[in-house]
Amino acid sequence: MKELQPHQQRVVCESEELQEKITKLENFVSTNPAYQKMQTDDRVLLSAQLAAMTAYNRILQARIMKF
Repeated sequence: MKELQPHQQRVVCESEELQEKITKLENFVSTNPAYQKMQTDDRVLLSAQLAAMTAYNRILQARIMKF
């Protein structure tokens, strides 16, 4: 793998950090009983947030593949 430019490395780090947050949110949504106790609109918002984060990370990954 070639040496990444500083701006490219920042994208890689951003994607890695975002993936950690996605994993934590996925785990919360799928395994934490507190999620089921939340109001419906709050669960919908968290699900929308997870979808947006996932889409954003796919974009970052596509950019990284072009490096």
